[in-house]
Amino acid sequence: MKLSPHYRSDSPSGALRPETAAYLDEHYLKQLKNLDRKNPKLLVVFSGGNAMGKTTIARKIKAELHGLVLENDAVKRTLLQRTPGIGRDELNQLTWQYMMDLYARLD
Repeated sequence: MKLSPHYRSDSPSGALRPETAAYLDEHYLKQLKNLDRKNPKLLVVFSGGNAMGKTTIARKIKAELHGLVLENDAVKRTLLQRTPGIGRDELNQLTWQYMMDLYARLD
């Protein structure tokens, strides 16, 4: 996988702990609708304020194109179920690391 020059790793070791990745794969990734669909690999990123329509567009892509929708907030909720007392900075760091790893693994 070719990484963007803007790619970053927030961990001193540069990698997500295997047990954390395995937990998220089991409790987040395997629950996603359309995971078994074979689509061309295309990453669409939405960013914007509240009530701007990001979720509405993502739902349309999921329904009409059978896309896989990955949500940072859902990963954070899953991590909080595993480690309720996790700090905000670590939560954000783990979410970033997992998503970057996940993008590389999806086919």
